[in-house]
Amino acid sequence: MLDPKLVTSKRFGAKAARQAFAPVHASSASLLLPLDVVQIDHTPADVIVVDEHDRQPIGRPWLTLALDVASRAVLGFYVSLDAPSLASVAMVLTHAVLPKEHWLADRELEVPWPMAGIPDVLHLDNAPEFDSELLRRGAQEYGMRIEHRPAGKPHFGGHMVSYDWFGVTVFACLTFTIGTMY
Repeated sequence: MLDPKLVTSKRFGAKAARQAFAPVHASSASLLLPLDVVQIDHTPADVIVVDEHDRQPIGRPWLTLALDVASRAVLGFYVSLDAPSLASVAMVLTHAVLPKEHWLADRELEVPWPMAGIPDVLHLDNAPEFDSELLRRGAQEYGMRIEHRPAGKPHFGGHMVSYDWFGVTVFACLTFTIGTMY
């Protein structure tokens, strides 16, 4: 088994490895309960979706994840060929707060995914889709507080950075290496 930090360093550089594996200090020591803080972020997948008939490239999908900081569980995700937007934030939040039983059954998946619920705090970066009056009003309506990471400080989203790398790796495995971006 290869050391994940070493693999990340060799594939993506030392900075990516530091961001993914360095300890992240939370702003509060009381972040011990699930749904206290949920981080949301987007990453482009390292695959190219192609047309099923003529095999021409359509584009790279975006993965939007909602991650519970206390348990590090994925609360929800959204995959789209559209660039990140307020719509992708709304979709991932919807997936995060709702029970997953019907979603899993629709896909004939017989696995447990008990994570669901309304977070107390949304921890977001400073992307335009996270700085929206609609998002602020929606969060207020459901009793969520929004906290933005300091600009230029990606290590404040360290939980998400390591999952972004994981999500991209999952996409790469699903492609059987055909069409991957590395």
